[in-house]
Amino acid sequence: MFRELTTLWIRLQDAEYLHLALESLPLFGLGLGLLFLVVATAMGEAKSRLLALIIIAVSCASVGPYVKYRTQSTPRILIIYDKSFHASIIEQAQRRADCVWYYYGMAALSTAAMLFGRQGRFGFLIIATIACGVAMFLFSAWLHRKECEVFHPNVVRAAVR
Repeated sequence: MFRELTTLWIRLQDAEYLHLALESLPLFGLGLGLLFLVVATAMGEAKSRLLALIIIAVSCASVGPYVKYRTQSTPRILIIYDKSFHASIIEQAQRRADCVWYYYGMAALSTAAMLFGRQGRFGFLIIATIACGVAMFLFSAWLHRKECEVFHPNVVRAAVR
């Protein structure tokens, strides 16, 4: 047991492992946070709405460390894959790096909704967070699909049939 925990600790310091661990957090964290936000808003639960906004902000802010670790691990990833995949791997890494600001904007919007959303005149921030969150979720799903096309072409082919 102790050896396994030691191995996990060592892996948590490895950029290749960390980028894989953080990869799905923006997609699934944003999706669950949005679902939670919609339900909490419909039920009028202020504390649940606050928790949902925190989940959305944290999951969107996690893109920064993900891209950092992804950039650090790209040279080692390129060694593993055939040279015919190198261009698409580099293109996908750049695509992810270029999209960081969208996630930061979503995190800022949900933070603003946390701070000001309780006041009646700023209630539109909750609606804006839901609307932008749905758009960001669809965008995240598209990015995740592009990631699958690059690293798991067998999954994409299986889904098309």
